[in-house]
Amino acid sequence: MLQKKDIVEFTNEFLLGHELHGFLQVGSSARGYAMETSDVDLMAFYNTNGELTSKPIHTVYKDVEVTLEHHDLHTFMLDSLDHRFNIKSLRQLHKIRDGIIHRADNHLG
Repeated sequence: MLQKKDIVEFTNEFLLGHELHGFLQVGSSARGYAMETSDVDLMAFYNTNGELTSKPIHTVYKDVEVTLEHHDLHTFMLDSLDHRFNIKSLRQLHKIRDGIIHRADNHLG
């Protein structure tokens, strides 16, 4: 299982070159019931004026499977408003509901 400093190190390595609003740790590791073999799920949110298309990176870091999803914050928020008609939007809202904030306002920690 990755510790907070590992998550920050990993995320710094894989961030895109856009203005970062923040990133969240989501999934079982954020909700507190991850097993030793559980993966880590992260979501990064950027200010790209809608230019960034959401995309995930799947990799292994320190023997742990990690998924880092990159999203434009404005587009993510607009898409989430459609949750009554778009099941993908509802799933995304459930993912962030219990998220742990690791970085905001460009300050680590």
